[in-house]
Amino acid sequence: MNKILPVSALLGCVLLAASCSQQVQPVKKAGRSPVYVGKVERVYPRHNYVLIALAGTVYEPGTVLISQSAGSGENRRVANLIVTEERMGRTRIPADIRSGTAEAGDLVFLYQNLAVPESSGKTGEEPTDTPEPGKEITPP
Repeated sequence: MNKILPVSALLGCVLLAASCSQQVQPVKKAGRSPVYVGKVERVYPRHNYVLIALAGTVYEPGTVLISQSAGSGENRRVANLIVTEERMGRTRIPADIRSGTAEAGDLVFLYQNLAVPESSGKTGEEPTDTPEPGKEITPP
């Protein structure tokens, strides 16, 4: 009995040390990659809008965009933009500055709300409490 106790204590210590030596790898979620829109070509601060040189797709009025300075570090500029109704061909679009600061050369990306999942599970038909015309609501 005396020999069993030290052996079991030693075995317990070995198992504990082995389990502590394993490092847990963090699980990375596959996030959505940013959609590059183009660059701020010109800023009109008196009128609070920018002109964006597009890299491809022409975006609809009301589309929300984000611009940020190309550099990294503490002095990074960010601006929230919204595409306006005006059209300037297929290579440039104007966008109003909703907030922040933009300068020529800033990179522009499509805004993606990361707090909202890609599929919300809505079927498109939301239940309503409004009856169809000509029908009465009867209490249960």
